[in-house]
Amino acid sequence: MFDLSNIKCFLLDMDGTIHISYQVFDGAKAAIEQMKKQGRVIYITNKVIHSTKYYIKKLNSMGIKSSKDDFYTATNATVDYLKTNYPNKNIWLFGTKSLHKEFAAAGICVINKPFNESIKKEANADLIVVGYNTEMRYFDLGRLCVMIRSGIPFIATQPDLNCPDINGYLPDVGSTLALIKASTNKEPLAICGKPFAPMAEGIMRMVNLPPEQICVFGDRLSTDIKFANDYNMKSVLVLTGEATKKDHDISNIKATYVFNSIKDFIKEK
Repeated sequence: MFDLSNIKCFLLDMDGTIHISYQVFDGAKAAIEQMKKQGRVIYITNKVIHSTKYYIKKLNSMGIKSSKDDFYTATNATVDYLKTNYPNKNIWLFGTKSLHKEFAAAGICVINKPFNESIKKEANADLIVVGYNTEMRYFDLGRLCVMIRSGIPFIATQPDLNCPDINGYLPDVGSTLALIKASTNKEPLAICGKPFAPMAEGIMRMVNLPPEQICVFGDRLSTDIKFANDYNMKSVLVLTGEATKKDHDISNIKATYVFNSIKDFIKEK
């Protein structure tokens, strides 16, 4: 049994928690509808290769109605971090075309363009942002390390080592950071996505609720559950993604509750 009756906001990870690729987990829609009757539902993700518009369209196509106000992503957290700490600065972005568009729409001054091999403006970069870049070429990766080695500071959108995919796990930003560390011996000044402070601070501003009235549902111990624990939220680990029951049992990161799937929320009602 569980008691989440005081929760006014449910923070739902997406991949591995409510769906994998375009396959919605059994019972996810019913559980989300039940949550909406109790409080607010916000979809959170560390995945930055797509825009919020993409996620809205994707969820809607799967029968999960959503709008812009229902999301807070690592992209949002990164943009908010840049506006607070590096306003009007020149940013060099290692990321997809979609991420470039999201930054531009948010008013971030990005001085490089995807697939542009000109490096004339790069010396003017004040900060580098490292995102999940499924469109990179070796030139981009090499240039990234050269610039970091030259002393330009950098931040990362999120820490995930791998990104879940229907065909298996793919290397994510955390893996890129490991490569950067091996090549340059440099580490980021900040990481913006779960489980780090920029994500928590942005969500707290967004929902305006005490943390004890917020619950995170996620499939990863190191991001979702640690995120909840670090900021005094309740948490539910679902066993439909990365972490197994054994992983939870042997980990020092403990969820408030462990569900076989998000469906258990409605099953216990």
